[in-house]
Amino acid sequence: MQWKNKILTLLLLLSGRLVNAQTGWERKADFPGVIRFGAVGFSINGKGYVGTGRNSSIGSFKDFWEYDPILNSWTRKTDFPGLARVNAVGFSIGVKGYIGTGAGGTFLKDFWEYDPINNTWTQKADFGGTGRYSAVGFSIGNKGYIGTGTDGSETKDFWEYDPSNNQWTQKANFGGSQRVTATSFTINNKAYVGAGLLGSQKNDFWEYSPLTDTWTQKASITGPGGWGSTSFSISKTGFIKSGTGSQRDFWEYNPESNLWIQRDSFPDKFDQESVGFSINGKGYIVTANASNNHVWEYTPKIATSSLSVQLCPSLHPNPFFSNATLSSSDNFTDIVFTIYNSSGQKVRQIVNITGNTLLLKKENLSSGLYFLRLTRGAKLITTCKFIVFN
Repeated sequence: MQWKNKILTLLLLLSGRLVNAQTGWERKADFPGVIRFGAVGFSINGKGYVGTGRNSSIGSFKDFWEYDPILNSWTRKTDFPGLARVNAVGFSIGVKGYIGTGAGGTFLKDFWEYDPINNTWTQKADFGGTGRYSAVGFSIGNKGYIGTGTDGSETKDFWEYDPSNNQWTQKANFGGSQRVTATSFTINNKAYVGAGLLGSQKNDFWEYSPLTDTWTQKASITGPGGWGSTSFSISKTGFIKSGTGSQRDFWEYNPESNLWIQRDSFPDKFDQESVGFSINGKGYIVTANASNNHVWEYTPKIATSSLSVQLCPSLHPNPFFSNATLSSSDNFTDIVFTIYNSSGQKVRQIVNITGNTLLLKKENLSSGLYFLRLTRGAKLITTCKFIVFN
């Protein structure tokens, strides 16, 4: 019985209609460089770094800047020593930063390491694939990865960089189709890559495991996805700001549940190809694009219950064999109950519930873990787990 008690403790989620005490976005000091698009960025030891990019009226850049979130200030650092470029890739490994590939009069494949302590750049081995731009890059552990993009044609090959021996190794191709301007973040030693463009906007989403060198398709991005989206991860969740059309949608992804949750919309005007990174539990989007140099900080807020809707759902029994009852002190008016399996696939939806109890029948649900998502309109109320036994 002890293990059942532990499961019940995890599964009984106390929640009301979730609203933030205040928006999670806060305007910070503007990026001081020239307005641009297609810059790169990363974070190292509590500082953010942004550089390169292009302004259609001026050309491409190689300036490089450091952001200190404590002082809320920017400092210009040593310029990037390679060719000025746009749509390059940037990431950090440990205490070093890396920039490579991009477009600078041609398709580039040079690769550079930045040391923030000495404020110096060192050229490293060229990227192992073809020269390209609009690729995607990230780091996992002590390795870096670059893939997709275009070398004149859209690509899907992926390469791993090992700074210990300064070598590139080709890995398994990206699991989806070829594309440009995809977006990525990493959580718990796995990478998540999606969105982008291949003739039309893409919103598929994939998980990469470097341990097995395999790609696994996950739940598609709920929002429009598209090209030029911006992303970062905070703790065990990832965040994507849509880059399509005039959308300002902002979505949170939970790898454990394989579900997307819409969060507070990005507060600025539409932009694409912004820079995203995270520092000490906060995310940053530098809208260094053709429109402005605004910088926004995102803090995941602790949600509080609305006084007007005191929903406090609990499911009993849990786990269950045949039926369980979800009850609340308030009515389930206009609530939609959606059930997902552990792979993130929708398996049942229940609507038009009256009263304050819901009888959840096993019916065609096989033995396993499920997620019950309660929504009212476009607003998420809560997501909780339950287990079905045969």
